[in-house]
Amino acid sequence: MSIQSKHFLNKSETLVVDSLRGLCAVNPQLALDVENKTVYVAKQDRSKVALMCGGGSGHEPAHAGFVGEGMLTAAVCGNVFASPNASQVRRGIDLISNDEGTVIIVKNYTGDVLNFGLAKEQYAALHPDKADRVKFVVVGDDVAVGKTQGKIVGRRGLAGTVLVYKIAGALAQRGGSLNEVYHMAEWVSQAIATIGVSLGHVHASPLLNQDLFSVRLTDPSSTQQVPGTAALESNLGVTEVEIGMGIHNESGHKTESPIPPLSELIPKLIGMMTSTSDPERSFVPFNGKDNVVLLVNNLGA
Repeated sequence: MSIQSKHFLNKSETLVVDSLRGLCAVNPQLALDVENKTVYVAKQDRSKVALMCGGGSGHEPAHAGFVGEGMLTAAVCGNVFASPNASQVRRGIDLISNDEGTVIIVKNYTGDVLNFGLAKEQYAALHPDKADRVKFVVVGDDVAVGKTQGKIVGRRGLAGTVLVYKIAGALAQRGGSLNEVYHMAEWVSQAIATIGVSLGHVHASPLLNQDLFSVRLTDPSSTQQVPGTAALESNLGVTEVEIGMGIHNESGHKTESPIPPLSELIPKLIGMMTSTSDPERSFVPFNGKDNVVLLVNNLGA
């Protein structure tokens, strides 16, 4: 299965900043700290709790696309599939400093947890009077990684994180306190189950992503299939699909061939998310009376 290798861009080195400039150009309520690749609300209501997210670029509209009224206050962006560093994040915390406090929400990937967590601790050391005004929420909603496999690093973060942004952001907009917004974000993060399925893999190079710990290198000699790099062939065959693949090409639950029809595939995915009897994947205690929000997201390839 071929992968698209042609792109509209200026230079691959400026791709992320060019993209963020464009986002701010069409959304005048947003501002951009170019040096730190941080998008934030230009005229923030500093009497309300601020929400920050971030991570590697290449997952658009995540993360900067969710910054705006009633959702996130700022997003700190790394290079493609690479976490922003701690100094970027610490600058982001300063940009949205406010009277009520800040909740940082990140997906459960090693680089993001490490760098955002380090920035939070550095901020607390520099501002001891505000040490308890920054809270940290890590979202792991992927059910592809079973409890046995994920007991060390936990579940990966996927698109369900958007629901954490929206619900916690709405509460902050309505004037919720720091603890209320934080506990709501935590509660929502523990009530989400997500599963991905993909027809193709991305490829990553250690030279492009030195701080990305979780990518599985299917071909160590290859380069990452991002704008500005060489064209590659997927290592999934034309009749194969991978159930549970992570957003950086992490291993899925299993590969199936031939590709099942949607009438078989979708019930299988829903079953993996909602099972209450699977000892490896029963993360959320669903019951027949629950109201459920369904988010269908394009994982990409």
